[in-house]
Amino acid sequence: MPTNRPPFDPLEEALKVLEVCSEKYSTPHPGDVFTVFIGRKDGVTVEPLARIDVYARDGVASSSVLLNTAPRFDTEQVCYAPEDDVVTIALKIISGLVRNNE
Repeated sequence: MPTNRPPFDPLEEALKVLEVCSEKYSTPHPGDVFTVFIGRKDGVTVEPLARIDVYARDGVASSSVLLNTAPRFDTEQVCYAPEDDVVTIALKIISGLVRNNE
């Protein structure tokens, strides 16, 4: 939890964790469609925070996001490079969402 400010919202928290752990969780994207699950682990219990369904093709990714605190919504498209993996594409999507919420 950050000091001297309110706690991160789930997407901010996911962004920070992925930024720190991107090498550890690096996975090539398996095709045009993949899903990213985001949760908060407390001991052996995982609290689901978000599900991001991604469609990535020809350098452009779009997604649908379902948060545990809001109805499903679609995101703006983001561009990605052919060598970008799942985490990098997810970071681009989540970064856009966090920027739009500021």
